[in-house]
Amino acid sequence: MRLTFNHARSLGLFVAVYKAVLAALAAVTEDSRRLHAFCAAAVGGYLVWGAPTAVNKQVNMYLLGRVMFGLAHVGMKYGYLPIPTFGE
Repeated sequence: MRLTFNHARSLGLFVAVYKAVLAALAAVTEDSRRLHAFCAAAVGGYLVWGAPTAVNKQVNMYLLGRVMFGLAHVGMKYGYLPIPTFGE
C-alpha cells in the first residue's frame, strides 16, 4: 500500500508540475508547443522522478524502454535502421 501511495503521489505531482510549467510557457510565448511539452516534461521528470527510490527506478526503466522503442521506430521510418523481417 505504501509503494502504491508513493507511485500515485508521484504521478499527481508530475501532472501538477507539468501543467504548471506548460501554462507558464504558454503565457510567455506561443511559438513551439512541442518544445513547451518537452521542457515541461523534462522539468517535471527531474523534480518528481529524479529521487532514487524503488518506485522511481521502476518508472525510469519503463520510460527508458519507451524512449528506446520510439527512437528505433523513428530510425526505421527515416531509413537509419533496417526494418526487421520476421521469418521471411
